[in-house]
Amino acid sequence: MPVTVMVSDSSHNSTLVWCPLIPLDDLSELVGHENELEKINEVYDDWRSSMRGRPTVVDDVGIFLDRIRMLWISVGIACGAERALAEKVQAIIGSHLRKAAITLVSRMPAKNFNQAAVKQTLANFFQQLRFGHDVFPLEEIQKTAVSPHQMKKSSDPPSRRKTKATSKRSKNLENIEKDLADDGVVNVALDESVKILSVLFDHLLSPDPWGVE
Repeated sequence: MPVTVMVSDSSHNSTLVWCPLIPLDDLSELVGHENELEKINEVYDDWRSSMRGRPTVVDDVGIFLDRIRMLWISVGIACGAERALAEKVQAIIGSHLRKAAITLVSRMPAKNFNQAAVKQTLANFFQQLRFGHDVFPLEEIQKTAVSPHQMKKSSDPPSRRKTKATSKRSKNLENIEKDLADDGVVNVALDESVKILSVLFDHLLSPDPWGVE
């Protein structure tokens, strides 16, 4: 028999099937969908069982994204013809995954412009990441990348920005340095995104995915 919990919506209390994949605070949005919640629990259990035998130490961010996308597909199947419900559940899960990722990013050091650029790049990447979509991580990180040059420039006082030399030679050197730095930021951000997604993946495999710090 499924475990139930009491939730409150705008007008009254309701008893709902407890679904670990959906944070308790969001369950009230799913009143009236007890059958679908049971099915979501079933596919979530199946997904976790199928994933536990897979390596958690990998160096490809795409592998973790593909695994999470498989969960998205399973949730959609569990909701059957209730497409709006599937999208709502997926949106809830995606929102909490993004929050968890950005929390992890916020704990990263930013002691210099390179670290600050990597940190901001990852924040941009995860804020825009749509977990249920087939994405190319390198391309997405390149789109959201912030360079150390930009971080340094934004930290300069306005008076200094105006007085900097703008000769053609200095501009060319500046662009070369910026391109090299950008490549470094993208590569480091890609590596760090693997670590962050590894943590999120471990959370999803746990009995209480949203209670893990």
